[in-house]
Amino acid sequence: MKHMKKLSSLLLVLVLALALAVPALAAPGDGVKFVNPPDSTHTYTLYKIFDAELDGGSLKNFKWNADHFNKGPFISEMAKLASSENADEQKIGALFQNLTNPTDDELAAALDAARRVSEAISGRVVAAALNAQGVQNSAPAISLDTPVGPGYYMIIDTPPAGGGSPAYSLYNVLKDEGTISIKDKSSKETTSVTKRVQNADGEWVLGADYEIGKPFNFQLSAPIKGFDPESDYNVIFHDMMDADQMAVPEKSQVKVYIQKADGTKLDVTAFEFTSGLRNEKCEENCAFHVSFNVAAFKDQGVKDGDLIFVEYESSLKEGAALGSAGNKNGVKLEYPGGETPGNDVTVYTFNLVADKVDGSTADKAPLPGAVFELTMPDGTTVQLGTPVYKDAQGAPILDANGNLQYIVGKNEYGSDIIGGADQAMTQFTFPSLAEGEYVLTEIEAPVTASGTKYNPVGPFYFKVEPTYDTENGIDKVLSGLKITPQPEKGGETLGITVNLESGTANMTATIENNTGLVMPETGGIGTTIFYIVGGVLAAGAVILLITKRRMSVEEE
Repeated sequence: MKHMKKLSSLLLVLVLALALAVPALAAPGDGVKFVNPPDSTHTYTLYKIFDAELDGGSLKNFKWNADHFNKGPFISEMAKLASSENADEQKIGALFQNLTNPTDDELAAALDAARRVSEAISGRVVAAALNAQGVQNSAPAISLDTPVGPGYYMIIDTPPAGGGSPAYSLYNVLKDEGTISIKDKSSKETTSVTKRVQNADGEWVLGADYEIGKPFNFQLSAPIKGFDPESDYNVIFHDMMDADQMAVPEKSQVKVYIQKADGTKLDVTAFEFTSGLRNEKCEENCAFHVSFNVAAFKDQGVKDGDLIFVEYESSLKEGAALGSAGNKNGVKLEYPGGETPGNDVTVYTFNLVADKVDGSTADKAPLPGAVFELTMPDGTTVQLGTPVYKDAQGAPILDANGNLQYIVGKNEYGSDIIGGADQAMTQFTFPSLAEGEYVLTEIEAPVTASGTKYNPVGPFYFKVEPTYDTENGIDKVLSGLKITPQPEKGGETLGITVNLESGTANMTATIENNTGLVMPETGGIGTTIFYIVGGVLAAGAVILLITKRRMSVEEE
């Protein structure tokens, strides 16, 4: 009996619980409100695409919202994406391309599949379809404070002016009461701009070295961020080179293109090119500007993440800085999200300074009258020096005091300018060298006042190898200059000291000349070998003599 009472009590509790629960489950909710995030400056536009019924944790029985969209034109607009060059847009277009008079459930499944491919693209093309002819009906967007039922919705998130591009969200509303707090999704998407210089090996690096006047290439690049095909996306590259150090290119020397994710290159020919200061964005050291509208390529599938490239040719000028200071070149980018500075690249060049001295004097006095030739990597030669002024027979011409006269220059008519020893060169500068192998040859040696010729020296073979600090495997800052003599190629060894900080005499060599016959120490056989051979023969003769005498003693 006691057990029956307990069972009856338990059943009564269950019945009461069910009685309370059934009305709660069956009663319709008051609807769902989309709520603005606090302190947001964004504007939100809400559209219902499908009504639907709740089925536990999912939706069923979708019903197309004919108040907002005409189904046929909408499907047609979405299907156009199949011909896009963008891979994600192609996938989305394919979902709609084969829909012929679909049920509302089939259309909802296609749109949700598109959302899973890319919500950003799906939302954007749905929004674009809203503006297409014949797609959108006259019903306005839904106010955020209006309760809505379960279904499929889209929200367009538009930031304030200058804050970036709109963003899109597709919502499955899986409840019939409460609130959904919107989060700011669109933002001021930032991009970056990078500058590189091409080195002699064809690599794009942050630091390289070139001779003055030799052409080389710069490259600017920036990823596209916050791109909206329905809006202008103007970019302006401000190149901040020093026009006193580097040659400013002509428009014909500039190449602009967009590289898509699949590697396809879209040439930009209708870009604006202006030289000199354009506005305050450039400060005082801008040399030129390249600008164009990326939106002009929207029909060719340009999207966020694609890269814009600007490449151009330049060269170092006579005013270029020498040594470790280098010649810096920067960039700044303006784009719809604002402006961003880029990195600097540096182009270096070096001098070789040869001091000519008289090796026969105790103080190594400066010695005028030599002519040198430096063969550069590209085969060109530089001839510098102040040869002795000579008559038709090649004899030195002396002044009234019996001193040598030198050719110290040319006048405007091309005739020799004659001067004394105090005007003659004793230091020879070979400007603007870069990485490579060189040979320095004395093609005319000095002579004394009495006509005695100093011994010629050289040739001197050497190799110049700049070294760079690197960052992520990219050459960045000049850290040293390695000079390697190459006597194995012939000639003599030239001792070169390096001082990159001086900005003038980056590589310095002291070259001695002596009067009289000087036997070669390198580059020739010399007399040493004869002494060695003679010594060996003499030693052999002594050994042979001692051996014979011992043999004679033993026989006796």
